[in-house]
Amino acid sequence: MNTTSTASNTDDDSINYNISSEFNIDDNVVIEKASFEDMEEILNLQKLAFISEAEIHEDFSIKPLKQSLKEVQDEYKSRYFFKARFLDSNVIVGSIRIQIKKDTTCIEKLIVDPKWQGRGIAKKLLAFIEDKYKNNKFELFTSHKSAKNIHLYKSIGYKVFKIEKESEKFYFIFFRKTNNF
Repeated sequence: MNTTSTASNTDDDSINYNISSEFNIDDNVVIEKASFEDMEEILNLQKLAFISEAEIHEDFSIKPLKQSLKEVQDEYKSRYFFKARFLDSNVIVGSIRIQIKKDTTCIEKLIVDPKWQGRGIAKKLLAFIEDKYKNNKFELFTSHKSAKNIHLYKSIGYKVFKIEKESEKFYFIFFRKTNNF
């Protein structure tokens, strides 16, 4: 995909991105800190986005589909949540959830509305976090069957550093990226 983007800082917790792609899409995406009130919409988006993961594994009992609103609200107290929305809309089309551990930014959930996947929103969310926490290492993980996620992470400089076997048929691949500061 031929994607170009430009970014402009509006304040410390939000950046406006203009996305253009081969589909001739020209939408303004704003990335900003999510509020506690956004948790229900983010949870609904999470469940929508993780259906494809459940289908890949033929397992609809995966944690992202079973997580409750209270659990997400509890996570909000100890993690940082950011959201992506279009400039002319308050509808959340993507989100990223992180936890800071010393010099490492742990990316725990990266989600994009399936209608908008493949158009650069996940890359923009990751770029936002990498810019905001530029002195940190970045770690994230995905399932071994998540080919699109694996391709995305490798394409933007993430390297495999660990594989964790959960069962005979399932394992997680852990990726790390270190900024050159």
